[in-house]
Amino acid sequence: MIPYARCVELLFDLIGHRLSVGSLANFQSKMYDRLGNFENGIKTLLLRSTVLHVDETGMKVNGSESWMHVASNKLLSHFGFHKKRGHEAIDSFNIVLL
Repeated sequence: MIPYARCVELLFDLIGHRLSVGSLANFQSKMYDRLGNFENGIKTLLLRSTVLHVDETGMKVNGSESWMHVASNKLLSHFGFHKKRGHEAIDSFNIVLL
């Protein structure tokens, strides 16, 4: 949730190499494609939890109200953005069975 330009600065501060914003966007796109199975595994494990915490918090994304939803147990967390809150948003993440 950090802007690309700030990530470029942070990486430079940490490792001394300046990446382009375009490179960061490409890395993010590749990782999004590759992490699908991992995300599904997290969801499966969360569904098996005896205790599951679910919460949401509002935030501005590109000037419009959106919601960050989290489902977590003692060891795992799943975060997801949605334009709405409540059942419609929770159902879209396929974690909580209501």
